[in-house]
Amino acid sequence: EGEPYRVLLMALRRRLYRTRVKMEEVYLGHDSGAEEDADVLTSQAQLLAPLELMYRSLVTVGDRVLANGTLLDLLRRVRTFGICLAKMDIRQESDRHSEAIDAITRALGLGRYLEWDEEARIAWLSAELVSPRPLIPDAGTLAADERVKEVLATFALLATLPPECLGAYCISMARSASDVLAVRLLQVKSGVKSPMRVAPLFETREDLQNAPRVVARLFSVAAYKGAIGGFHEVMLGYSDSSKDAGKFASLWELHVAMEKILEAGRAAGVRISFFHGRGGSIGRGGGPLHLALLSQPAGSIAGAYRVTVQGEQIQAFLASTELAVHTFQSYAISVLEHTISPPKLPTDAQRALMQQLADASAKAFQAQVYQSEDGIFSRYFHAATPTSALASMNLGSRPAKRKAAGGIETLRAIPWVFAWTQTRLHLPVWLGCGAALAERIAGGGLAELRDAYSTWPFFRGLVDLMELELSKAEPAVSEYYDGRLCTPDLRAVGDGLRSALAQAKAAVMEVAGHALLLENHPLAKQSFGLRQPYLLTLHAIQGEVMARLKKEPSDAERLALDDAMTVTVQGVAAGMQNTG
Repeated sequence: EGEPYRVLLMALRRRLYRTRVKMEEVYLGHDSGAEEDADVLTSQAQLLAPLELMYRSLVTVGDRVLANGTLLDLLRRVRTFGICLAKMDIRQESDRHSEAIDAITRALGLGRYLEWDEEARIAWLSAELVSPRPLIPDAGTLAADERVKEVLATFALLATLPPECLGAYCISMARSASDVLAVRLLQVKSGVKSPMRVAPLFETREDLQNAPRVVARLFSVAAYKGAIGGFHEVMLGYSDSSKDAGKFASLWELHVAMEKILEAGRAAGVRISFFHGRGGSIGRGGGPLHLALLSQPAGSIAGAYRVTVQGEQIQAFLASTELAVHTFQSYAISVLEHTISPPKLPTDAQRALMQQLADASAKAFQAQVYQSEDGIFSRYFHAATPTSALASMNLGSRPAKRKAAGGIETLRAIPWVFAWTQTRLHLPVWLGCGAALAERIAGGGLAELRDAYSTWPFFRGLVDLMELELSKAEPAVSEYYDGRLCTPDLRAVGDGLRSALAQAKAAVMEVAGHALLLENHPLAKQSFGLRQPYLLTLHAIQGEVMARLKKEPSDAERLALDDAMTVTVQGVAAGMQNTG
């Protein structure tokens, strides 16, 4: 009786213990799920209630100093991390959801969803969203393959999880409003009590150009707009848009898409939050934080910034408490600065300039990568880079290709950028961009380019990112790989790329007004210079290993060569400080 706080905390400790036991049973597959334990904590509110009661009691009886000590620290942790530490996002490709809906409509005798046009899909999905009837047939009625069963099983599992443990449902390769409505419907009809917010991911250049229209059409669906509470998340892909059309076109289309999506949100009374799918390398949207944020238009960062941190960036940003604190301080300062004093808007002339550069660079990039005569560029890529070896290494979180068939177009952006990093051409960052700048300079546009560089933060950040990556390019290394691995016709492709690289370096230095690359960043230049001797050694070994692997060695020799290949790949990635 005389120790009410002890009694309260003992009860809370019992519930925490039961919660931990339950989690272990579920994780180990020992949970039958036959009966629910009332002591198991399933929400942040259940954990906060006794702690807040204790805090108010201590304040009331005059023990405010005690209340504001470790108890207040604990309350803040619970409010920050809840009962799940971090919310879980789900990600799946749009085609998989369409296949699942198609299986449902066929089972119900409604025809083939995949054959309906966009407006027919929206009409049916909208009607089903407000219909109280069950939609998903039982397994015996539904003629579904393993792909569809996996999708439906995922939604069924989501229905069993505490809502506050769930974050965003990201739709890869989203192209239409029906892609978003399909995910919302599958959640509702699967019994998800509090459906996850749905974030369409627009990835290719074409998808980014269509994104504002798609978002506007989505907000015109009353059944959906009424359910989202005036807030919507949109995910933007930096990797595939860059692989699709080159760096200039990618960043400019992202910039324009964000502006127009914000306009669509304002017109519909919906607040837009962007989720930036950035990779670690500059070719996939990475780079120094302050330069990355310069590519965001005014209003796109309104006190919040959501971004992916991938691969070696996790170690670089969060390896220790001190480093993590510094990282979050940097993000907080950059977001605050962007919110209070957003970057200057471009003039109409600068917009026209950037659009012309984006179109010219995309045309040159796609002509080289996707439209080469007899597919010779693809053959060069596979011969001169370690892309084939990368596909068999356990270095990434996803398969190297989206589909087993197909060429470069089905290759994921990570191995695409990684392969060019290994051979030091860094092609994804400058291909097309250098030609576009050089063409503009040759046409008398140098003054216009330099004015944009000095007065428009977006353009300056773009050129500076190119300069940073170009400083790491080493044509002699690429030439060494070509000599060891390529036939004469493929070596000619490499020679052409190295000429284009020299053109890109010259154009960037001319626009920036620099006599040497990175002349205004001596510490970065010195840091990379210290790593260069070790990198050159690794490149020499890697080229030799790749040449020996081409000669069909014995099983024992292949095992040793594969090990050597893995070591050199990881060593080069560490020296370059990005893996793609």
